Amino acid sequence: MNPSLRGSVFALALALVLAGPDSAAAAIHAVRQGTVTLSLSPEHLDDLGMNVAVARETGSPGPIRRQIMQPPLYSFRASPDLDLAFRTEHGRFAGFVSADGKAVVPVEGGLALRTFHPRTDAVLSPVFLFDFAVEIDPAAENDIVRIVSRDPALPAPFAVRNTAVRFAALTGELAIMMGDLVVTEEWAEHLGQPDLAGQWMGVFDLELRSPPARVEDIAPAEPARGPEAGAMLDVTLGELYGIASVGHIGEYPAGTAGLSAATTSCNTGQVDVPWLAPMEETHPFIGLALFRLDPNGTLEMIGQNWTKHGFFALSFDQCNLGCEASDGSYLGVGCSDTYGVGNNASRYVLGPRHEIDPFRGTWEACGSFFDAVPVDCERDYFGSEEDFVVHTLEVFDGDLGHPGATYYYEGGYIVADDAIRENSIGWRECTMSWNGKTWTLADVGASRVPNYGPLLHTWGDEQVTSPVAADDGEVILATRVTDLGGGQWHYEYALYNWYSNRGVYSFSVPVGSANVSNVGFHDIDQDAGNDWMVNVDERFVTWSTDDHATDPDAHVLLYQTMFNFGFDADVPPEPGSVALGIFKPGLGNSLFLNVPTPPHDLTAVLSGNAPTDFALLPNEPNPFSETTEIRFFLAQGGPVRLTVFDVRGRLAQVVVDGPAPAGLSTVRWDGRDRRGTRLASGVYFFRLEAESRSRTIKGTLVR
Repeated sequence: MNPSLRGSVFALALALVLAGPDSAAAAIHAVRQGTVTLSLSPEHLDDLGMNVAVARETGSPGPIRRQIMQPPLYSFRASPDLDLAFRTEHGRFAGFVSADGKAVVPVEGGLALRTFHPRTDAVLSPVFLFDFAVEIDPAAENDIVRIVSRDPALPAPFAVRNTAVRFAALTGELAIMMGDLVVTEEWAEHLGQPDLAGQWMGVFDLELRSPPARVEDIAPAEPARGPEAGAMLDVTLGELYGIASVGHIGEYPAGTAGLSAATTSCNTGQVDVPWLAPMEETHPFIGLALFRLDPNGTLEMIGQNWTKHGFFALSFDQCNLGCEASDGSYLGVGCSDTYGVGNNASRYVLGPRHEIDPFRGTWEACGSFFDAVPVDCERDYFGSEEDFVVHTLEVFDGDLGHPGATYYYEGGYIVADDAIRENSIGWRECTMSWNGKTWTLADVGASRVPNYGPLLHTWGDEQVTSPVAADDGEVILATRVTDLGGGQWHYEYALYNWYSNRGVYSFSVPVGSANVSNVGFHDIDQDAGNDWMVNVDERFVTWSTDDHATDPDAHVLLYQTMFNFGFDADVPPEPGSVALGIFKPGLGNSLFLNVPTPPHDLTAVLSGNAPTDFALLPNEPNPFSETTEIRFFLAQGGPVRLTVFDVRGRLAQVVVDGPAPAGLSTVRWDGRDRRGTRLASGVYFFRLEAESRSRTIKGTLVR
């Protein structure tokens, strides 16, 4: 240890001693060893115009890294003269011991990268990254880590974003884990390829090892706090950003792109949220999807990922709520947790969507995709796949880069007992271009905070959101009717399963005596063999697949999935109703939604959808400026609590807290909080709790 650093450590240690008995919560750790591990896909590097010419590995990743990070892996040890120390408070990383809070880790070994232009294959300047250094700035907003060449003439080629810092007292390991390795702007300019700036290259991991603490000196982890009376569990999608290509297979334009994005969750509730890895069954899930809005106004979903299973909760304060940190087994109140592009693309914790109950936020580990062979309730699958695309956000080349089209990506969390679904999902716009070998994507706008709610809430002439049944989550149906001229109208319906577990297997539109033509259907794949069959008769146009009794694995509308249905007719629209067939068995087998349709005489029959069980109906009017009426239905009388929350999950008003009769009840809210203050314009959530169940709807206050 050099004299200046030794003096800093001594001064800080002395200050801790003089601080009194509370200082036992703080400690200094001298780093003895370190290992840098990179996960680099040869195929993806080639798409970016690079390949590894020579690798001189000097280290070895631990077994956890080998499981989570996708091969091939390259590991390098820190130099023996590593001169570094860090401090912890209450067993958590609190910064490096240095004048500026930063750290430098010299590394032995490295890589030589050939570089070439992806369009012309012209050879560019190679990168000799041997005996490089890792510069760490925990206070940096984006590039917390930079990889620096020993050659002073070469700019820093790579940066690391969206990483997590984790300290394990029992082993003495400080890990900067699962970060996104990206090309720096300086190096992209150096190569004469400015469009390479920010491109995702792979995953970065750094292990710094200090002497482990004695077991008797480690304070036991604070147990997660369970729900208290009146406490609300609420997880918000705090940030959505960094969409990038993580791989490409096939020949353009008939290939497939693998995409991913970074997500940050925020615990905006009053309850700690379990965040345990598979095969544990108590953890959240993350879904990603991509949409295209064509110049003709048609909105289609063109891709989605398998479900990301959460496995470790960090304790950051990116949401500025005052984080009460945890040991990683739960997301503490006020805390944030970021999963980077590479983390959300890691197949180690990606599972099929049909295994998730999105309404209850649960799944069963035994017999799941992870419990492969043998089926023994133990994990048998560890993420090995034939390429870097499968199970990520897969999109066909033919669906990308349409001239004049606008693209949006959506991210969402599914958490058991989440009180406000609207703030757990959001979307933002992105752009894309083909560089000759891969897709270059970029966010539109600098803010990482998403637009909240499903994207479909923004499309069409009308949207209706409804629970599929009393024992299930919601779907959204948006409608757009276009006057084509010449006595023809185009009817288009976009049906989105937000978080219904039971799913939808049929969609039926009454058409009366209209002459129907150009009937269409769109799902997210290019498999014509699983398209829903269409039937046109004298009363209805119906699209359907097999019901549950015929095929439990039928191609139904699963959660965070959107299908399109359309046709032309020779009559203008009128208020009507459509029928949805519910796939899984449960209460009821059909859902009727009031939307524009061709004129018909079946409205009274189809709209007979009065509740017969526990229900919270849409508030009216909505939007509202002064007061709004909220209606709810109880199968039997009993205690009821109806509350209002803002988009950050803060309690604004208690509208009802007492007994209510069986049947339909109507109450009013005047847009004021509990102090009688008029609330500002914005989105508010009404939460009904009764009969050991709960429902939440959204209302918009406009002053």
